[in-house]
Amino acid sequence: MNMPPMMYAMLPPQISPKEREARRAIIKDLLAHGANPNVKTADDGTTALMATGGVVQVYPPDLENAKALLQAGADANARNQYGDWPLTSMGASNLGIVKLMLEAKVDVKKPNGNGQNAMHFVCTRYFKTRANTTDPDAEERIALLKQAGLDINGMPEQQGLSTFGNPLYTALQEKNPDCVQALLKQGASPDAPAVRDLYGNTHTLREWLKAEGKDFLKNNTIPASLRKQLLQALSAPFAIPAGGVPLPILKPNTASQSPLADIQSLTQSNAVCRIQAGQ
Repeated sequence: MNMPPMMYAMLPPQISPKEREARRAIIKDLLAHGANPNVKTADDGTTALMATGGVVQVYPPDLENAKALLQAGADANARNQYGDWPLTSMGASNLGIVKLMLEAKVDVKKPNGNGQNAMHFVCTRYFKTRANTTDPDAEERIALLKQAGLDINGMPEQQGLSTFGNPLYTALQEKNPDCVQALLKQGASPDAPAVRDLYGNTHTLREWLKAEGKDFLKNNTIPASLRKQLLQALSAPFAIPAGGVPLPILKPNTASQSPLADIQSLTQSNAVCRIQAGQ
């Protein structure tokens, strides 16, 4: 990515706290001396606010830099050529960034180029985060985005042959058990439409796990706590969204007629599932 000088001042991400504070001071000085807070990259239009908000995936969000840019006049609603902005990125998994962007009166419902909004990124992990790492403010982020009008069970708007899923499906892929639990507590349902296949067919999380769960568990190291949460969620006949009506129950098509038994049969063997607690 071809970055302007001010954006280089944000790099690299793996630095000491002292170096980080020095770089934040450089950015503030640049802004105080007239640097453009809406400076963007030439290749895809990513702005400095997007970079500090988490759009550049290898760099985690930096709340202090984001505040400095907004105070200097950065456009909170700017999007890059992919339609992304801080809340369609790791920024949605940072409580400070979520609050900051909502306070800036952003158009939080506008999707990116893949039809995803902030709720689809609320469980996103920084790529160096270990699976099963705690996420203590997940429920607060989800609640704020719900209050802003985002659907906790919402599927991304169809954009061609998109295979992106709903928030609960994404939380599972991110191996974020705290966020899975928070979504379920806030009203996410395993019986809501969760993911489209390559043919454009929509499946619930329950259906997807029954059809694809074995391969998913075989090819991923699944935290034991996440496995337990999924089994608990899938044992329920349906979830009732907060303040809403029950979603329709989708009957399993297997001979067992038991979603819990179906999923348990996929997760019985530690050798197959490669479940490693604490990873």
